[in-house]
Amino acid sequence: NDKNKVGEHYISDFLQVVIRENRKSGLYLSSSGYTANAFETLSKIEKTRFRYGDKTSMLSLLKMYERVNSGIYVPINDLEEVMEKISKGFE
Repeated sequence: NDKNKVGEHYISDFLQVVIRENRKSGLYLSSSGYTANAFETLSKIEKTRFRYGDKTSMLSLLKMYERVNSGIYVPINDLEEVMEKISKGFE
């Protein structure tokens, strides 16, 4: 159902915040998925600053948080490495 999927407008707005805040990259998670044209307007440079994930990415992140929060797991990776593990990019 495309009605609930994230479209290019939301991706563009999110990326503008990443750029305005001078962040290296940003992670956009959507449990509903993305429309077919959600990423069409991203330039090559913007694609290097944008990572995205789906339900599986969200679950991975939540499971990792739960393990860290309960003391079972102590992350040795920085946040950028975690983002790369659980998300997709345009490499």
